[in-house]
Amino acid sequence: MASYLPFSQSKVFRTKRKMSGPAMSLGATLDEKTPISWPDVNGNLAMGGGGRSPRHWCDSVDYREVLGFLLFAVFMVVDVGLGVMVWVTFFKFIVAPEEDRSRATWGGMWVAFAATFFYVRRLVRSRADVSLRSMADHAEIFVGMSLVMVFSVNIAFYLHVPTTTPLKDLGFMLIPEQAIDSKWRPVSDLLTAGVPVIFMLQTLFMTRANRCRIISSFFRLATVCYFLRMLTVSVTSLPGPAPHCRAGSPDYYPPTTWIDIVTRVGPIYGNYNSCGDLIFSGHMAYTNSAVLLYLRTLDRNFPGRTASKIRWACGMSYLVVLSVLCIAGRKHYTVDVVLGLMIATLVFFHFEHSWTPLCFQVPNGLLPLADLQRLNAPQWQKRFSMDVTDEAVDELDDAEGNGEEARRLLKANALGLNQVQLIC
Repeated sequence: MASYLPFSQSKVFRTKRKMSGPAMSLGATLDEKTPISWPDVNGNLAMGGGGRSPRHWCDSVDYREVLGFLLFAVFMVVDVGLGVMVWVTFFKFIVAPEEDRSRATWGGMWVAFAATFFYVRRLVRSRADVSLRSMADHAEIFVGMSLVMVFSVNIAFYLHVPTTTPLKDLGFMLIPEQAIDSKWRPVSDLLTAGVPVIFMLQTLFMTRANRCRIISSFFRLATVCYFLRMLTVSVTSLPGPAPHCRAGSPDYYPPTTWIDIVTRVGPIYGNYNSCGDLIFSGHMAYTNSAVLLYLRTLDRNFPGRTASKIRWACGMSYLVVLSVLCIAGRKHYTVDVVLGLMIATLVFFHFEHSWTPLCFQVPNGLLPLADLQRLNAPQWQKRFSMDVTDEAVDELDDAEGNGEEARRLLKANALGLNQVQLIC
């Protein structure tokens, strides 16, 4: 059956069962203390009635595999960085110069550089497994969308009109402004990168498939958030509340040509002091996506009501502190921060598992519980499940290429459990 996760592949090995019909009925044999297999939305087995061991992340960890993954991660960072450089150098050294001789000289060098880049990229990716290629695909899509979002930021900066005072804001009235030379000013940027970095390091103790899946999910969530931010920042440029965005500031350097708009790419080239790109906050959207994914992953691997409450309280406190620092530094208006939190949360619950929004996967919003388990369980679970007869498995084999038909057959053989609303 087709998977909801992009770029996924699976191999199915089926063994004929001798038992026909369910081996037992679901009744009094299931109680709170009996461990049961429970496939979660990602297709991983979770244990109900006790949960997983805290050593789960350390199971089957091969340090040579981790070293290989780190080498590929370094390649991936260099790959996307050089990809951005190919874009920037094309406009800076080929399009922008007016002399034909300069264009010809730099053009030859650029063609050789770009050809070498794409050849090495293709060679390395051809030797990587499916999980690594999927993660690299998500990373490249994220960086590509980041470029488009930066272009929108530069358009907003180009349209920006500096003022001496920012707009009226309740958050500004309640939270004092940080001084320009305050030591707390860069803390918000450090907190924005803190959770993703810590999360990525902890995934090294997972299996490669889970690690790549989680990192890909983060890139997917950030990509969708940046796409939505790209739509909003370029259409309306508000007066920037930051000190460098006010009239008379010596650090105010807006783009003046279209070459500047397409080549100012932040950490790769240019500067960070943009103005007018306010609605909504990229700090909050980026960090909130990482925090939600981090907390949900911890809940799935380390269950426990008390521990979960403590983790979520810490995560929400982290976001509150970041919000206060963004407002105190006058990097965003309060409405930018609130919208960043709201939009990132909605994006998370719709795009955590797939590029297809959840509302399109399940249009009616309801699925039988047994059907939901089988739709997201690994193929071997679907085939060896004691709730599906041999005849149904034979029909499932015939309908393997038709996702809708397979879902219909699975639903027809479900035990008729109560329906649950699919909200996340």
